[in-house]
Amino acid sequence: MKTTQKILALLLCGVLLFLFAGCSPAALFGQNKYLTMEYSAWTSEDGTVYAVSADGNVAKLNGENVGAFILPGGKKALVGDDDENTLSLLNMKTGKSEKVYTGTYMYLEDDIFSESMIMIVSEGEDDESIIIYDLKHGKEIVTFTEDDEDLSIAIAYDYSTETTHAFAYTRNGAVYTYVSGAKEAKKLCTLDDAKQNRLGYVSRDGKTVVFTESKKNDASSVTVKMQYGKKQTEICTRTLGEGERFSVDGSADGKLVAVAVGEKLYLVKNGKAADPVTISGLGSGRNSLGATYTDKDYLSCDSGSIDGVYLQADNAVYYCSAKGEKTKVLGDVSDYEIRNNKIYYVKNESMYAAKIKKGQISDEQKIGSNVSYVSDVSEDGKYMYYRNKDKTLFAYKFGEDSARRVASNVQYYYITPKGDEVVFHSDGKQVEGTYTDIYTLQKYVYKQDKCTTVADGVGYVNTGMEYYIDSNNFVYAEYAGKDKEGKILWDLKHYNGKKSKTVLQSVKYH
Repeated sequence: MKTTQKILALLLCGVLLFLFAGCSPAALFGQNKYLTMEYSAWTSEDGTVYAVSADGNVAKLNGENVGAFILPGGKKALVGDDDENTLSLLNMKTGKSEKVYTGTYMYLEDDIFSESMIMIVSEGEDDESIIIYDLKHGKEIVTFTEDDEDLSIAIAYDYSTETTHAFAYTRNGAVYTYVSGAKEAKKLCTLDDAKQNRLGYVSRDGKTVVFTESKKNDASSVTVKMQYGKKQTEICTRTLGEGERFSVDGSADGKLVAVAVGEKLYLVKNGKAADPVTISGLGSGRNSLGATYTDKDYLSCDSGSIDGVYLQADNAVYYCSAKGEKTKVLGDVSDYEIRNNKIYYVKNESMYAAKIKKGQISDEQKIGSNVSYVSDVSEDGKYMYYRNKDKTLFAYKFGEDSARRVASNVQYYYITPKGDEVVFHSDGKQVEGTYTDIYTLQKYVYKQDKCTTVADGVGYVNTGMEYYIDSNNFVYAEYAGKDKEGKILWDLKHYNGKKSKTVLQSVKYH
């Protein structure tokens, strides 16, 4: 197996090359936790390449084989030049850039990145390596190569922004952790070199990790251990049955960690494990701890004093308290989400909403039907939007009797963090002679119960955030015809909530 494949297989989230979603509107930078990076490269008819941020900033890129990854805020962008094998940091306003890294053929990976930390894959003729690079201090943190046979990695991942706050890795019989923005990685604990060690979790501050030990020639029997600050404790030793596996999820600060070994669930609060509970089907198939909830959010996004967690196994939702008590909350549930003591879930293709606290549901309300998934929920849980199987978009405000119908023939949509507005693509049609679809772009305001058309013939939308949008500050691409070779041209326009302004004309997506 190639080095890059071997290392990436150890990461906890999916691999998507050259795709960094969302750059930040400058007015929101530092205020909104959903801001993240975005890949941007648009080519004019004369071959000039441009980068465009969500707030309408445009910067010219030097060269043809270039692409930009815009940092949150739209003020700076990472620019990769394939011809020179360089990575530069570009000031979006002044156009000035400085080289930050030079190497053999390379590209960026979005499995590990933040505003100050990136992951670079470098592929030479004879070797391959993965570099974790610190943008803040301008240096390599660690490099992984094909010689790292016992390498294991865990990342502190934020579902809200798809960014990484910290990561842990094994090297030379020890666990090292690195927190985004720090000057260097720190040694957290030593390992038993005679065993095979696999990391499963690291907290955002890099002070807590969970890992397994097993014989190097037999991984069926595992011992799960936790390093909690300076203290190391053994959580359990278990033999995994056929098809069973180990999984772990934990809070942002490491104070509550959920460990599943087969069908046994261990909750570890402040470094102390409660008695395990048994949950049928937990340790096999899709039932794992990849999306564990608290009363307020994803477990990995919550912190502080947490009383217990919610998880799903075999279409049932369970609540397990930090004391080791289990409650079956719901059955026949195909999908659910929890935000700030509000739960939305799909049961028998119908959508429901209810209050929830410590495993107890109240004020349950059916709000729609013909539904497959819970889609988008506002950060406070008061609003949720979903598209039914007929592609009709609905909006619901918690406490109301039913959901409102927003529009039909909806393909994509983005809600504001507050949930009071949504921007969506509807009534799609294919550009003749291509596989590209264009849509009518509309904005819906819940308070007014009214839709407004932003533009027609729209393809891409740069929201500036992951999952959410500032409905008064984003860029969209409007169809502008074809060039002589039949390739699609776009006009990029910035929308300020009332009107649109063209920022680039007749450009191709690079």
